[in-house]
Amino acid sequence: MFMPRCCFAEISDGAMLTNVKVLEMNELLELESVRLWGTVAEFVFLVRERASDEYAGGVEKNLQSMLKKAERLIDANKANLKEEYLIGMGELAPMIVYDSAVNCNEIIGIFDSIGRYKRRVLLEIW
Repeated sequence: MFMPRCCFAEISDGAMLTNVKVLEMNELLELESVRLWGTVAEFVFLVRERASDEYAGGVEKNLQSMLKKAERLIDANKANLKEEYLIGMGELAPMIVYDSAVNCNEIIGIFDSIGRYKRRVLLEIW
């Protein structure tokens, strides 16, 4: 596997953040996104058995909306963390790496929200 050259961004506590580490995290988040997409249909089927089709449709739209937002952030990170792009950005590269790490944290928050939303739906229909 090709490993891009490292670009460092210092974070507040003096720790170093690299584009390679953020890229690895982004890849893991992408895999989790794919897994979560696979669970949407199963979850909606379960909801549809216990509630109305209209309610299940709303649940499906909400879950899809959350996952699409996460996918947009994942795709933005992929584009921003390309070695050629970072080299071209020069002195701005560390800030781009930092912003991509912030996006990863936001994606993790979205995934957490999906879990909380599913639990809330289950409590409502059971």
